[in-house]
Amino acid sequence: MTSAATDGRRAARKALLLSLMSAGLFVLAISAGKAPHALAVIEQIYTLPFEGIYDITCPFGPYSQCPGGGSGTHYGTDYQLGDPNVGDHPVLAAKRGTVKVCPPEFPGAGYYIAINHGNGHNTRYLHLSRTVVTDGQTVERGAVVAYEGNSGTSAFHLHFETRHGAGTFTCLSGTAVDPYYSGTYMWRTNPPSMRGADWNGDGCADVLARWTSNTHLYMYRGNCAGGFVPGDPIQIGTNWGGVNWMIRPGDFSGDGCPDILARWSSDSQLYLYKGNCAGGFIPGGPGQAGTGSWAGVNWIDGPGDFSRDGCPDVLARWSSDSQLYLYRGNCAGGFIPGGPSQAGTGSWAGVNWIVGPGDFSGDGCPDILARWSSDSQLYLYKGNCAGGFIPGGPSQAGTGSWAGVNWIASAGDFSAFECADVLARWSSDSQLYLYRGNCAGGFIPGGPSQAGTGSWAGVNWVF
Repeated sequence: MTSAATDGRRAARKALLLSLMSAGLFVLAISAGKAPHALAVIEQIYTLPFEGIYDITCPFGPYSQCPGGGSGTHYGTDYQLGDPNVGDHPVLAAKRGTVKVCPPEFPGAGYYIAINHGNGHNTRYLHLSRTVVTDGQTVERGAVVAYEGNSGTSAFHLHFETRHGAGTFTCLSGTAVDPYYSGTYMWRTNPPSMRGADWNGDGCADVLARWTSNTHLYMYRGNCAGGFVPGDPIQIGTNWGGVNWMIRPGDFSGDGCPDILARWSSDSQLYLYKGNCAGGFIPGGPGQAGTGSWAGVNWIDGPGDFSRDGCPDVLARWSSDSQLYLYRGNCAGGFIPGGPSQAGTGSWAGVNWIVGPGDFSGDGCPDILARWSSDSQLYLYKGNCAGGFIPGGPSQAGTGSWAGVNWIASAGDFSAFECADVLARWSSDSQLYLYRGNCAGGFIPGGPSQAGTGSWAGVNWVF
């Protein structure tokens, strides 16, 4: 998918991000002109309003930096998403707020919306092909609000603005500031896997489950408050009994919607089921993700963009040596050629549960949580944003034994406090409990809270 030159640019940008993070500055610099496949998700009070790799075709600042040049100032950042000849890539709310559907107030804007985030903060989204929100609607961070288009212009792209300043909210409220860095505002990273937990595009993390009784796949819609929307579940798949492993890696296909990877018992191949950002799947059935059998793998997990190249990855433990290996996704439904690389050193044979919750430590890199058989404690392995782990070994995540837990699932930001959370089912009552992450490698004090009501004993897969 990528050329050697593109891989080199990715490596250079990754090194820049790591150096800034080590200095305590969560800022991503943009060079003049095009910035191919810039890194992951950036946030101060916002996240980037899309998933997947992208090109910056015109940065914030003088138009002289943009293709074709020109005079004056470009008050936003232009992102080319997905296929430059197609458009229609999902556009996401950068933060919770109230929508204003805007008229074409100036030439070239096309269809656009603004979102009021309160306290004088708002964002704008221009050149849309269509919107899926209404004026005055409240949306959650990460909710699908529109689709990329070329209205008001010739090239498919999203023009995104961040604006700050008190006063009555209008489509043009506030002063436009650089969405990456502007004097007062420092941005920090937020892994794509946090978005990957939202299956239906409403901005709240959801849970998928397969029931033993009929082997169907169901969606439990999260309510952005640590529980579920009343009336669920909703059936989203039929007869998944032949699947012996399922993960949600995030947007594995690069179309802006979270996907599912599933290994079937019949051939031990890994298949991609493309989500449609609306609680279902894109028609046409699954496609094979990569080639070769995964029969020798005894654990598979989707940690998000573990290598920090802009594409979600997969971690797998092989029975032959009990090592953990990284398979780098290519943002096109498959893996980067060259085979897997070892993630860390040493055997993982003593681990009986592995889950990737996203950035659990708050340093901007996706992490891994693992439960060891020897003491049934849950340990944090901090990712290094380069396909491995930070030296020094794991640290304990919380206190107390997790021996009574028979299922652990990554929940994204299930409580909507902008930290990665964990869901656990206890053997004692088969209830599902929420453990709220504290963005510092542990859990918020006070113990877990019950997520929804009723027994989950009849569920044989939760993810």
